[in-house]
Amino acid sequence: MKKENISLILVVALILGVFGSIEVYNGFEYTGLQTGKPDLQANSIWITKAAKDDIFENNLFNLRICNSGISDLVSDYKLKLIDVNNPRRFAIVDGKPINIGLCKTFLVKFEDLDLYNKKNINLKLIADNENRIDEMNENDNINYGLFSLVDFAPNLKTKGFDVSGYDFYNMKVNAEVCNIPGNAKVDTKTSINVDFTINGVKRTVVVNESIKSHDCLIVSSPKLAEFAISKNKILNIHVIANPDRLLSERSYNDNTFSSSINLGN
Repeated sequence: MKKENISLILVVALILGVFGSIEVYNGFEYTGLQTGKPDLQANSIWITKAAKDDIFENNLFNLRICNSGISDLVSDYKLKLIDVNNPRRFAIVDGKPINIGLCKTFLVKFEDLDLYNKKNINLKLIADNENRIDEMNENDNINYGLFSLVDFAPNLKTKGFDVSGYDFYNMKVNAEVCNIPGNAKVDTKTSINVDFTINGVKRTVVVNESIKSHDCLIVSSPKLAEFAISKNKILNIHVIANPDRLLSERSYNDNTFSSSINLGN
């Protein structure tokens, strides 16, 4: 075979090889993992309040996670949100892929941490809690958030009272105790005490019934006979709900109501 023909065959083969390589390359899918590593950052934590007519448990913690590495993060991972003061209370969230230089926000409901009747909480956020991701920097996966939940608490208000019954010593004082919370619906979920003081003598009533959000409950004192007072036309009455503050409230300023009642003849 002539040298010219051999050279031509080699050139054609080379050209076909190049086009074949191009075809193979065009079928390759870039995943962002060819060079470098991702870097998950626990960026920040904040609260999104539920609508005013929504319930306490539906308020949300927002968890912002960023990727500051030099590679896309294409793997799944876990986030852990912990109540620092009670580590047995925590929430686990499924993380999602994040491209280079971007952030994603994940949500946790209040109910997932059982935060009822707590005023101040310290939260710890851990990105890649199970350490599944090989990262450029493993030292920025943790962040903290300190929050006051006063605005999300119930709020008891003693609106007033009356006296029922006919025979003096069998009469009772009936106090109206209302729950007027702030941002979201918050029913009371723990027992509360209500102190009745009549002419200087105090008796305590335990209320186990829940007081619904924006609702009232009538709480009755013991019979007047149990206050060890002599028969008197004038009753000086002082009522205070949640006197020991075992129930955390938005405000304690309106828990008390005092007045005098003249029972007549």
